[in-house]
Amino acid sequence: MAFYYFDANPLLRWAETQASGADTSCTKIAGEVNRLIANSDNINAISEVTIIEYQSTLFNWYRDSEKSQFDLEKAHYCFNQLMVWIDQGRIEVLELPSKWIEKALAYIRTAAIEKAGSLRSWDAAHLFQACGWAKKTGAIVNIVTNDPAFYKFIKVLPEFAAHVKIYNPKTKKTYPG
Repeated sequence: MAFYYFDANPLLRWAETQASGADTSCTKIAGEVNRLIANSDNINAISEVTIIEYQSTLFNWYRDSEKSQFDLEKAHYCFNQLMVWIDQGRIEVLELPSKWIEKALAYIRTAAIEKAGSLRSWDAAHLFQACGWAKKTGAIVNIVTNDPAFYKFIKVLPEFAAHVKIYNPKTKKTYPG
């Protein structure tokens, strides 16, 4: 059994493939997202932050004239598909841990001080959520993302690797390996 925590990044790459014009990178990531979610041996999870970030980006794309192929119908379809995965039990929505805002802020500050990359607020919230889930389950949690901010943070602060690994759905590689 493997534990996978999805930040919004791979889910958004999946969403991009639902409209015309998705690049090869998105197609690879979408295929891996589908595989991970379909695998009954996996325990997949997201947080409420993932849902907010995902929906926000979908509807930003709808308003963006450069993504004209991503219309309102497509945005609704992609968001509804996430809800279907949740309803089917393929993805669990984790409760937000206490002090998650304070911890996310601390992670952002630590990233800046330690020169561990530009950990954004969403990323810090995901990292704290995944670490909390790892502690609760007693297992290492794979954060599914193609976002390089996570790699830089873990590389500079390797103590986080006791709780989480970064799983790149494009390359299907885990860091640290």
